[in-house]
Amino acid sequence: MTWNINVENLGTGQQISILNSAAISTYPNPVKDQLHIKILEDQPVETYIELYDAQGRSVLKSEKLNSEYYSLDLSEFASGFYMLRVKQEDKQLSSRIIIKQ
Repeated sequence: MTWNINVENLGTGQQISILNSAAISTYPNPVKDQLHIKILEDQPVETYIELYDAQGRSVLKSEKLNSEYYSLDLSEFASGFYMLRVKQEDKQLSSRIIIKQ
């Protein structure tokens, strides 16, 4: 499978577009407390969100979500680099998130 990825900076956020696949917008990044995630799909699909720390450990895992907007409270997490993984059906996106306390 070949993925064509287009990344654009949008002020304090970041939009990641993947051709013929899922697309998400995350903001702000770096984040201090609330990370906002918008799923850019025509119709809502089942979505799972997982956050990994710099050592690759899963530190946050969502239940099944069926909305296009999500907000994660990251205020209790230590400063550092994290990887956000968004899974939808057979699609998966990853984005680096910086938590800055």
